[in-house]
Amino acid sequence: MLDFGLSRTEFFSRYFERNYLLARGALGGAPLLTWSDVDDILHSWNLGEAEIQLRKGQLIPPELYVQSYQDIDDRRLRLKAKEVRRYIEEGATLVMSRLDLRCRDIARLCDRIAEFNGHRLVANGYVSMRGEGAFGKHWDTHDVYAVQLLGRKRWRLYQPTFPLPMPEQNSAAREEDCPALPVLDVWLEPGDLLYIPRGWWHETLPQEGMPSFHVAAGAHTGKVADYIAWCCDRVLPDMLSARATLRPGADNMAALRDLLGELPFRLLDEKLVNAFLRQIQAMGNRPYPGITTWPDPQRPR
Repeated sequence: MLDFGLSRTEFFSRYFERNYLLARGALGGAPLLTWSDVDDILHSWNLGEAEIQLRKGQLIPPELYVQSYQDIDDRRLRLKAKEVRRYIEEGATLVMSRLDLRCRDIARLCDRIAEFNGHRLVANGYVSMRGEGAFGKHWDTHDVYAVQLLGRKRWRLYQPTFPLPMPEQNSAAREEDCPALPVLDVWLEPGDLLYIPRGWWHETLPQEGMPSFHVAAGAHTGKVADYIAWCCDRVLPDMLSARATLRPGADNMAALRDLLGELPFRLLDEKLVNAFLRQIQAMGNRPYPGITTWPDPQRPR
């Protein structure tokens, strides 16, 4: 059970893309994962997929903590466990991308959040124990649902200066725009959930000397601009005014006015909007039904 502490209606009317939401003890019950579980995930990770990294202000070169080894007939990559641990103890953050593909419990967590918000979610995992965090102050171009699983972590949130950024509109060139004072400065404990709308500045800081593990589930949504682009591929080819040629010396503005005069009526088609939403929903989270779901044999006493 995942408890946001409010109804879906209240969430979408008061918080979605408007404000952060802190839900203490949202997971409830026993811890979702243990440190042994995290180690099991790392042991089975295929490093050839380049979805795991160490960051300390910037990316640490993988050759410093990844080694190649001979596995029968293949060359494979694996983490240098002692080196990774040393980097973490010295202030680096271990970033595990698409953790929902590696851990069924994390996939289930994404499924539960998706049931609440109706959007596609994928998750990254972060292990740290000191330092200044993996990315510093930044915003994400997707909504984030941060869930603390082990240890604790400090989160500082700042008002957005560029609301609702699109995927290509990251904060890298706008760091000086971040407000000086946070609107939220809080420690997340195991089981806590923090919703951060896209565009909100934030930074994370682990407690000195305490190992911390949290996941950030990112929600990928269909924006108005996505709908317009989607319509361009499906609607414009059927419109004579869109098939006209633009050329030097012609009255191109008149041709565009003809198109734009007709286009709004095409876009404001509820059936078309619903078709777009169905396509977005078809890419949503699908709970894994399981393969080896036979009853476990009873163990002898």
